[in-house]
Amino acid sequence: MSHLSLQQIGSERVQPETGLRADLDRESLALLSIIETYPQPREEILSRSGLSAARLSELLLMLELETLVEILPGDEVRRLTKL
Repeated sequence: MSHLSLQQIGSERVQPETGLRADLDRESLALLSIIETYPQPREEILSRSGLSAARLSELLLMLELETLVEILPGDEVRRLTKL
């Protein structure tokens, strides 16, 4: 059994200059740029993004699974990564 460092695991999928995953689509990256590192109400993000509520929920779930955003109590969202 070989041991891999954390840097080796998935390194081909991470953009080194930002640390963001290279497989994020433009819509996800645009949404991520709207979300701040401090908690924001989901409604504020919805109005700033121009997305439908369903599409915003879908993208937020995907970004949360990628550990790029955190959904907080009170339906607030914050970004976990620097851009």
